[in-house]
Amino acid sequence: MTYLHVFDMDGTLLRGTTASLEIARILRCEPQLTDLERRFRRQEIDTRGFARSIHRLWNGLTESDVMSAFVTSCTDLRG
Repeated sequence: MTYLHVFDMDGTLLRGTTASLEIARILRCEPQLTDLERRFRRQEIDTRGFARSIHRLWNGLTESDVMSAFVTSCTDLRG
């Protein structure tokens, strides 16, 4: 079976967080992600550089990791 996760990558729907931050918390790489996002905001890297970097950072990402981040963010929304 395949699952589709509709996830808020830019923080529009999740209050005080983003899907990227939730995934980074699960993978224990939040400082690296926030640094990467800072570099992107400062235009030190472009979208391609960001994509390459996030791919390296999340290379070990599993379906289970995504599910955990998704469930955690949904739980946070309820309470």
